[in-house]
Amino acid sequence: FPRALTSAQRAPALNPDTASALVAQGMVYSGRWQWAKADAAFARALALAPGDAEATCQYAQFLAATGNFEQALAEAERAQKLDPLAPVNGAWVGWSLYFLHRNDEAWAQFQRTAAAFPDYAPAQAVAAHFALIMQRWPDAERYARKTGRLLGLDAQKMAPWIDVIHGVADPALHASTAERLKTTPWGLHMRAASPYTYTRVLCLLDDCTAALPVLEQIAAQG
Repeated sequence: FPRALTSAQRAPALNPDTASALVAQGMVYSGRWQWAKADAAFARALALAPGDAEATCQYAQFLAATGNFEQALAEAERAQKLDPLAPVNGAWVGWSLYFLHRNDEAWAQFQRTAAAFPDYAPAQAVAAHFALIMQRWPDAERYARKTGRLLGLDAQKMAPWIDVIHGVADPALHASTAERLKTTPWGLHMRAASPYTYTRVLCLLDDCTAALPVLEQIAAQG
């Protein structure tokens, strides 16, 4: 983060009307939990470029991170209207609905985004992830397999993902699946590459005790 912040701070110094650099600053400050500085950076960016969809979407993510979920939804919906061709905007409408406990609407939104961008692997992966949360096991496997095809993963590389889905779906497999997630190279790679996904899956496997130290480590790192 320090190097990213230095780079983001340098651009406005050279050109004070650089909204994209201010957005980058806001993202870094948000990642460091410096909420007031992040809010100021996003506010300045949006004042300079009120029609910038990326700035609006990043601001929605900041609002969600600070617990302002209704406002986050409004900004995510505005970002989607500004740029309906960016799948991240649709995804953040879905996440904002989820944070408001409007799960059925969120699920419908993730499905719409996946359908609108059938060749975009992240859209399919997010739909698979949320299908797990919604306990829609066949949908989770379908979206996961589609993600794998788009990424060019063969059956062997897809096997651990399918194993996790089947493990989450069957309570009798929770303990053994969680143990594999915590000890196999594939599971440890997930922990390093996507700790939030890793901890969420552990909780779906009824092993929140193992998830907590990972989240505490993230918090300690700022």
